Amino acid sequence: RTRIVVGFRRRLDQEQARRVLERDGAALLRDVIALRAAAATAPAADVDAVLARLRADSDVRYAERDGRIDLVRPRLGDRIRFARASRTPDDEGFGLQYSLRQSDDHDVDATNAWDHRTQCLKVAVVDTGVETGHKDLKDNIWINEREVHGNGRDDDHNGFVDDYKGVDVVDGNGSGLDRNGHGTHVAGIVAARGNNDRGVSGLCWKAKVMPVRVMDADGRGNTSDAAEGIVYAVNHGVHVVNASYGSTKSSSIERDAIRFAADHNTLIVAAAGNDHANADKKPMYPAAYSDDNVISVAASDDRDRLAALSNYGKKSVDLAAPGDGIASTWDDGGYRGASGTSMAAPLVSAAASMLRKEGVESRKK
Repeated sequence: RTRIVVGFRRRLDQEQARRVLERDGAALLRDVIALRAAAATAPAADVDAVLARLRADSDVRYAERDGRIDLVRPRLGDRIRFARASRTPDDEGFGLQYSLRQSDDHDVDATNAWDHRTQCLKVAVVDTGVETGHKDLKDNIWINEREVHGNGRDDDHNGFVDDYKGVDVVDGNGSGLDRNGHGTHVAGIVAARGNNDRGVSGLCWKAKVMPVRVMDADGRGNTSDAAEGIVYAVNHGVHVVNASYGSTKSSSIERDAIRFAADHNTLIVAAAGNDHANADKKPMYPAAYSDDNVISVAASDDRDRLAALSNYGKKSVDLAAPGDGIASTWDDGGYRGASGTSMAAPLVSAAASMLRKEGVESRKK
């Protein structure tokens, strides 16, 4: 069977959505009520006819094949063994993190920011999951306090069972544990615990990272799962979403998810892509959406040049951040270097989260 996505003209409950889909020859997989949409399947041999019937249905707003997404694949470096390198902060590998501090100033001036703030608001990492037990991440992992850990129930009635430390949209239950490594690397760039005498430092020393697993162990997934992951993050109070994944095709359900995020004052920080292509001509989504709440991020190197593999574009790319040879956490409990716009985007996500934390506290004063 072939996966499809269907948008409805009005909000339907699960049973109503099921009936609409079944009368036109499709079967419900998951409903995304917040977006008035559903993921479904249709017989592979009959998918075009099913889509045509759905598009003609008075209850249906759109019907299309569910797009494929892939992590924005980085160039991986070697695993890292640390020796003492620096005392500012005291993390063993801080001296390797040129993106945070560098004598030639091709960095984000993190130490200047840390003079004022080391805490940030929570950030959703919509990716391959996160190794929540990593020694440099475990204290900065978001906890769903409305869910009872491991009891096999959907305690908070959000459609997911045991989503205690994030959510696994791919498998439909449990926390968003990483089975690839990519999401853990991204999470460490955002919020590896800083000044804890081990490993590396995230730009945010203290922040809650929400793991949202939308891609499998091979780094592949579906657009509808990514859209549902964004909705999950927004519904749980996230205002910065990191999206280090992409697709060459735009998607109605993903665009609806981005607009849903905008309606809730939430940024989508997206990797521009690693094809060294002009994204104005060869767009990568979600980075290429023109919505005001989407920030498209290219990667720069340790000399402030465009990184060799980074996409670019005068119209479609908003800014660049260090993304070449970035040291961060890995899903084996250790550390690894990696290069790409997947590494640049989380620096921007962390910076946005830090600024929003500053804004929240300023308003309280």
